[in-house]
Amino acid sequence: MVILSIDSSGAACSAALYRGGEIAACLLVNNGNTHSQQLMPLAAQTLELCGCGLDQVDAFACVTGPGSFTGVRIGVCAVRAMAMAQQKPVIAVSALEALAVLPFDGAICAMIDARHDQAYCAAFVSGRPVLEQQARGVADFVHQAHALDLPCLFVGDGALAYRAQICAVFGDQARFAPAHLNQVCASGAAVFAAAHPERMTAHDALLPQYLRASQAEREYAGRAAHG
Repeated sequence: MVILSIDSSGAACSAALYRGGEIAACLLVNNGNTHSQQLMPLAAQTLELCGCGLDQVDAFACVTGPGSFTGVRIGVCAVRAMAMAQQKPVIAVSALEALAVLPFDGAICAMIDARHDQAYCAAFVSGRPVLEQQARGVADFVHQAHALDLPCLFVGDGALAYRAQICAVFGDQARFAPAHLNQVCASGAAVFAAAHPERMTAHDALLPQYLRASQAEREYAGRAAHG
C-alpha cells in the first residue's frame, strides 16, 4: 500500500510517503512559515523524491488533531482536496496516535501541551487506548496513568512541559521518550494508518478532531455565563 501522510497540527509541518512496508521519504519543516504556504510544496517534494505520482497513492493519511485549530483545518482541507481529486480513501489519525507509534512493553502516555496545566492526553497499550483521548488537567492524567499499574513511557511536548509533575508521581519509575520523538510527525501517522486500513473512509468524512473548544469560544462562554 502507498500512503501519503500529512501533518500540520502543530508548530512543525510534515509530509511522508509510506510504501512497501516502510517510510520511503519524510520531510519536516519548522521554520515559522505558515502551513498554508509550505504544506503542498512539502507533499509534492516528498512524492518527487520517491518518483511517485499522486495518482499512484492508494490512500491519504491526515493528522486531524488535537493541536493548532488553524493548522488542523489546513491539513484536513488539503488532504480532502487531494483525495477527492484522485477518488482515493482517507485515514484520520489523531496527533496522540501518531506520537504513540513506538515499541514499548507497557503504556505509552502521549501528551500534547495545551497550556495552563492542561494537556491533550491518551494512553495506549499495544496500540489500543486504555485512557481515552481528551483534554484534561495534567495532574488528573498523570494519576490515572499511575493507577494503570504498568510501566509508562511519556511522549510529546506535554511530557517535556510537565516532566516535573510526572516525576512527582512516578518518581524514578518515570520514563520519557527520546527528544527527537516528542514532535508529532507525518511518518508516525503513516505507520499508524498502514496498520489500520479498516479506518479508510471517503474524503468528505475527514473532519478535525479538536477535543475542546477554541480559546475564543471558551472566553465567549465565560462572558455569557457571567451575563
